[in-house]
Amino acid sequence: LLPHTDLTIRDSINQISNNLNMPLVLFIDELDKVGRDPLYSPEWDKEVLNILELSRDIMMHSNLIFVFTLQQKLRNKLKEAKMGTGDPGILGLIPSFVELKDIDLEFAQEIVGTSLTFSGYKGGIEDLFEETVIEIILSLSNQRIRVFINHLQELVTFAYLEKQPKVDLDNLKDYLFGIFDHLDDGKWSQIVDTKVFPRP
Repeated sequence: LLPHTDLTIRDSINQISNNLNMPLVLFIDELDKVGRDPLYSPEWDKEVLNILELSRDIMMHSNLIFVFTLQQKLRNKLKEAKMGTGDPGILGLIPSFVELKDIDLEFAQEIVGTSLTFSGYKGGIEDLFEETVIEIILSLSNQRIRVFINHLQELVTFAYLEKQPKVDLDNLKDYLFGIFDHLDDGKWSQIVDTKVFPRP
C-alpha cells in the first residue's frame, strides 16, 4: 500500500462527501494540540495554519463543515486579528468563532434539549431523564461540555440496553459503579443528597 499524501486524502474525502445529500458537520476537539511540537514552538503556528488551510479547501469543495475547539492561545490570535493588531490572514481560515459561556445547569439543560430536538426525539428532557440525573452528570463532567455529552450518550445507551425507556437514578448508579472503582453505597447516597460527584 502506498502512503497517503495531501492530494490522495483530499480525493478520498471528496469521493465520500459527493455521496452526501446534505452537508455533514464534523466536530474536531483540540485542533491546536495537533503535531509533535509543543505549543510554544514556532513550528506550532505553522502546523495549525497548514491544517486550517487544508480544512478550508476541503469545505469549499465538499459537503463537509469543520467545527474546531480552540485553546486560549489561538483564540487570542483571532481577537488580535479582529482588533487590527494581529495577522488578519487567520480570519480567512477561521471566519467565525465564539466563546461558550461556562456550563451551568440551565445551559446544560439547553444543550440536552437542543440535542434531543436534532435527534428527532418526540418527548422532552423530563421524558428521557429522571430529575437530578443531568445535574449529577454535570458535576461528574466538571463543567466540560464534551465530557458531559459523552457521559449522557453512554448513559442513554446503557439504559437502552437495559430496556429502560427512561434514564433513572438506578441506571445512573449502575453506570457509575461500572466505570468508577472508588464508589460505594455511602458515596452514592452522598451523590444523591448533594448532586455532587466525589473525586477519587
